[in-house]
Amino acid sequence: MQLPFDRRMFQRLGVVAAAAALPLNMVGDAWAGERFSYIKGALPGFESTRWTDDGGTGDTKVEFTSCTANGGDTPFDSTHVQLFKVIDYWPDKQYGSTRKFTACKTGTSVGLYPAMSNGDRMYFKISRINDSTGVIHLDVAKTRVAY
Repeated sequence: MQLPFDRRMFQRLGVVAAAAALPLNMVGDAWAGERFSYIKGALPGFESTRWTDDGGTGDTKVEFTSCTANGGDTPFDSTHVQLFKVIDYWPDKQYGSTRKFTACKTGTSVGLYPAMSNGDRMYFKISRINDSTGVIHLDVAKTRVAY
């Protein structure tokens, strides 16, 4: 017994299947926002631009890719990165511990910090380069902050 072919029925099924799959395609990381930039000639004490957390549920992630010291004239060993919350009219508060980035010498270093609250103004700070607070400059080809 051959069933009659109803093209409209298959078209309707296709629309229903596509609509059902749509929410699955929209699910992404737990981060609500991210920022990309680079660093050129930073000394210890360098502070990134500020960003405002918009309520992501995941940890705050700071990534550095391709780090060099003194424009490549000094071998890069490491850099120490801290995360801070801006506190108006008071010293800013450090969140999480200082992370030592070493993998960005040849790839990407990743530091995970506690999740922030919606509306928190944040920044990262470089406290040491090659275990020194002296006059070593840091270049980072790509920075990414996910929050």
